[in-house]
Amino acid sequence: NWAFDYWGKGTMVTVTNGE
Repeated sequence: NWAFDYWGKGTMVTVTNGE
């Protein structure tokens, strides 16, 4: 499992993958 936090256009996007 891995989590990726990305700041884009003032919005925080959190992406999680089952892998």
